Amino acid sequence: MIAPSKKQPTKAPRIFYFCYSHNNPRGGQKRTYEHVDILNRHGYEAYVLHLEKDYRIHWFENKTRTIDIDTFLSIFRAERDYVVLPEDLGGKILEFPGRKVIFNKNLYYGFSIFGRVKPAVYPYLHPDIIGVMTVSNHNTDFLRFAYPHLTVVKVDHSVDSEMFVCRPVLAKKRQIAVIPKSPGMLKSLYHMLISRSERGHNNLRDYEWVWLSDKPQRELSTILQDSLIFIFLSVEEGLGRAPIEAMACGCLVAGFCSGPPREYLPPEFGFEYGDLIGIARFVEDIAESFPDNIEHLQCLSDVGRNRALAFSRVREEESILDAWKGLLSQESE
Repeated sequence: MIAPSKKQPTKAPRIFYFCYSHNNPRGGQKRTYEHVDILNRHGYEAYVLHLEKDYRIHWFENKTRTIDIDTFLSIFRAERDYVVLPEDLGGKILEFPGRKVIFNKNLYYGFSIFGRVKPAVYPYLHPDIIGVMTVSNHNTDFLRFAYPHLTVVKVDHSVDSEMFVCRPVLAKKRQIAVIPKSPGMLKSLYHMLISRSERGHNNLRDYEWVWLSDKPQRELSTILQDSLIFIFLSVEEGLGRAPIEAMACGCLVAGFCSGPPREYLPPEFGFEYGDLIGIARFVEDIAESFPDNIEHLQCLSDVGRNRALAFSRVREEESILDAWKGLLSQESE
């Protein structure tokens, strides 16, 4: 990494959030942009840092303040400014100048990036790292255990209720939306259900399966609004944005109530890890009940939607501002 300029620092610190320069829809990228928007709205000078000049993510709408690496290096002041870096940069985190915060959006990525060999230096143990931000209580507990010397703070996530609008169950299609994570589990569930449908043990022949991968935000929202059922089997998550957005759209969600999903899945939607038969029966029961038992299905949908609405913009903003207030105050002590 090229050394930054030595000019005199400005009065207030600037905050730079590194972001990968690709347009494959990823929740972590959107969180980065959201943080920068929130900080700027509240009087901080913050930027999304892309390596490429004039780069901006466009799979969701934004007017976020961005900066390229050359401009960053010309204005960065190591005495005052901060760089926020994703966990999956691994050892490359330490190539950036000055004081750093690791934004650990998924602890599994953060640990697995080091592979099976102990690195020369764990970035988390370096004195330039002033703290870690994370996105769930589950990940926070793991990181505090691994790095007890570090300040680890959780920041909340919000759902865009103007984008992910709830659709009544009666208006939904016979459609099952699926996030293709945990592929072994997911393929097993899919082929169990389809095999049973071939013999008439369920009515899933009438249902379309939509596999969600790299969908722009508006297209994703439309699919979720149309879908009656949403399946998400991954537990190796930071939090899990998509199931919360699905509940906001009124989907009936099925997932494992383990790890981070325990923090947002209501009991009606959560199953013991590995209980594919339980999830299969849940999916079959919903499919058979639609649309004749609409009142029951709408009550289930309302449970999920109310859980999703708890992830509000106010809660997100307060948590981010509190996190930075704490990080900056410990630096001034």
